[in-house]
Amino acid sequence: MSILIALLGINFIIVMHELGHFWAARYVGVGVHEFAVGMGPVIAKYRGARTVYTFRLLPIGGFVRVAGMDEADETDSPINEGLFYDQKRWGRALILVAGSAMNILVAFGLFSVVYITTGTPVLQPVVSAVSADMPADSVGIQTGDRILEVDGIAVTAVRSDIIERIELSAGHPVLLTIQRDGDVKLLSVQPVESGDGYKIGVSFGIEYAPTTLWKGVLDGAKMTGASVGSTLNTIQLLIAQDVQFRDLMGPVGIVQVVGAQKLGAQLLAMVAMISVALGVFNLFPFPVLDGGHLLLLGIETIRNKRLSVVWERRINQAGMAILLAVMLMVLFQDISQWSMRADQLR
Repeated sequence: MSILIALLGINFIIVMHELGHFWAARYVGVGVHEFAVGMGPVIAKYRGARTVYTFRLLPIGGFVRVAGMDEADETDSPINEGLFYDQKRWGRALILVAGSAMNILVAFGLFSVVYITTGTPVLQPVVSAVSADMPADSVGIQTGDRILEVDGIAVTAVRSDIIERIELSAGHPVLLTIQRDGDVKLLSVQPVESGDGYKIGVSFGIEYAPTTLWKGVLDGAKMTGASVGSTLNTIQLLIAQDVQFRDLMGPVGIVQVVGAQKLGAQLLAMVAMISVALGVFNLFPFPVLDGGHLLLLGIETIRNKRLSVVWERRINQAGMAILLAVMLMVLFQDISQWSMRADQLR
């Protein structure tokens, strides 16, 4: 059941992505031959006035076949509607961007629902986890400890009073006043450098404060922006090789992680984050992806004429070959790490 729910969630964001392309194509007057849900052989179809809607055997993914994007469609426009390459450049760009834009909108909607229904998460100065072999672990900080003061200054806000002070400590020891089972202890901890600052290796608990509809929508927008930034940062780290290939997660891993989430806000938030990742990744300027088509459109704008169909086909074929090779490697890694990931998710 959990795997089925995960598949439905992932399929939902992919279908919404394709729906963005579909609506944009209709808006600029470009025909759409087919709107497919799933992949593989067709198991059911409905022939609409302008588009054929199909359901396919494998319940993952989907696609829209926009008139004129494939060579076979160059002279085949449904019901006197336009072809993709007959449109002005802004119209083609709109069709290409619309899928990712829809993913961002879906994520914004899901995040907003999460905040409105569960409230605004507020970090509590209570340790929820301690990382092994980190300074906090070395000095004996335990799960459940409440941090009352940092260097003698009372804690009123976790981020500004604890996290930021530790990050800006420059590695100098900080004195923590903690409460454990009614007893108060003083512990000196020396942060270590990690990423963008200094850390001691603890995570903090969260409580949810009631919120208003408007505040929930604003928090949903902020979280969507933060997720976009996080995805861009991950891509940057991947290009700079600061993130290893083994750290990537493919469709099998995503289904496993999503399937492990409890029904409710946690699951919606996970689906929203995947939706953002899909939208941002598709705009990466790599052949076959929407970003790759946008790159070709940019080259066309600079040259003031389109690349030859032969060259576009070669570029897309090369991109497809590389993408498939990477996907197979990630898939193999996903399967090989199933047991280890299952232990981590317990």
